[in-house]
Amino acid sequence: MAGDELVAEKLAIMSVASVLQACTGRLTMPIWPARPVSLQPEATLIRWRVFQTERNSRHFAGYCIESGKGRVSSAIVSFDFNTRTGVTRSGRRYVLAGRSEHDEEVEYVWWCWALFNGVKVTEDVSNEYDEPVH
Repeated sequence: MAGDELVAEKLAIMSVASVLQACTGRLTMPIWPARPVSLQPEATLIRWRVFQTERNSRHFAGYCIESGKGRVSSAIVSFDFNTRTGVTRSGRRYVLAGRSEHDEEVEYVWWCWALFNGVKVTEDVSNEYDEPVH
């Protein structure tokens, strides 16, 4: 196995926090998996954004009120603009509260998720999900 392949294999089995630490040389904030959908079928996000990956999947990233932590969703499968609620591949419902905005913790969690999942290209498409300004 070539050196690059061996490194890639080792990184694939590390936790998100370990990958981040290996890439940056420091660990700034722990990353934890979300509770199972059966225990938390709905999450309300504030300071949220929506990102599209090079795989054409879109994901909510925001500060989850219920857990008090930054969160990245699985891929969005549907979104109801009237109720501001999206359903993701996991089956969890996400309610977007307020307008999209930048948040350092959310940005950190998004890039950790992207790094762990091998995402190299992202586009912020949050404006497509913002409520119209009246």
